[in-house]
Formats: sequence, structure tokens, C-alpha cells
Amino acid sequence: MPFTRQYFYLRELQKSGNLPQYGSFKFSASDLHKKGVLIAIDDFTVKQFGQIFFTFSSSHSGSFTVEAFVKGAKLPAPAEIKLEDLLQKQLEGIQSMMLFGVAEVNIDMLIYLLNKKFYL
Repeated sequence: MPFTRQYFYLRELQKSGNLPQYGSFKFSASDLHKKGVLIAIDDFTVKQFGQIFFTFSSSHSGSFTVEAFVKGAKLPAPAEIKLEDLLQKQLEGIQSMMLFGVAEVNIDMLIYLLNKKFYL
């Protein structure tokens, strides 16, 4: 996987000594939108999704930290997501949820993404 955005992101984390125990993955909003994970972001069009990045990190099993970066600037507070809460929402038939109060995500596709990246 050399010379990809993920490669440089992981190399940067290793140099700083901040590599989470279960891994960390960086996606652009446009990548998440193409995968069906990201539905919409308030005040941004689909064309602007290339300027927005999300990182998913896990230092504890079943718990994920999501950070958002807009044009390189980090949003103030990361979101904590628990896989148990996502599965409960899926069981209740809830299709989407809000991250950071502005980003709407598809719960089924988010669970699929987290399972694929962190557990397989």
C-alpha cells in the first residue's frame, strides 16, 4: 500500500508515536460518499467533499474515535462511537445518524466499513 493517502497517514502516526492499538484509517468525505457511508454534510456540496477528511481510530475494542478535518483544520471535538450503540440503532431500524451535528451517515454502511477495516 505504499504511496497512498493511508500509507502517509500511518507513517505520520508512527513517527509521532500515536498509532492506536487497533488501527486508524483516513478517508475523504468523497470516498465515504461513494461507499454509501456518508449521506450529506450541512453547508457543503458533494463537489466540496474532497476538502473534508475523516479519521476512524480504535484504541479499545468496540470503541471508535472519529475526527473530521476541513481544509486541514481539525474540528474541535472528536466523536466517540461504540459498535454496541450502532448495532442497537440498526436493530431499532434507524437508518442514519448525525456525526458532529452536521454529517449524516448511513448506519448499516458505517457498521460494514468498521467491521471491514478493523475486524477482518
